[in-house]
Amino acid sequence: MENGVTVQFASPGLLKNHLQVGANYPSTRLGSAIWGNAIKQDHIFLNGTYVFRPKKIVRPTVTVNAGWFRANYESAIFDDLPQSSSTVAL
Repeated sequence: MENGVTVQFASPGLLKNHLQVGANYPSTRLGSAIWGNAIKQDHIFLNGTYVFRPKKIVRPTVTVNAGWFRANYESAIFDDLPQSSSTVAL
């Protein structure tokens, strides 16, 4: 289980309330890896969200996340696996 911190910013000056930007840090270090033996994973994302119809009750959105992933496997048997990777999600 991952827990984390998210910061979002929206302003009328960002494409007339159509654009929101943010950052988030989900990590197993803040969840299942605190007291368990889960793999320690860190993700850092920057995101942009476009909001369609921002003044209506129903506001469809499209979000793009781009960031970086790192895992600490803590065992030599996982040395062949990549320890980090860039990530992009839509």
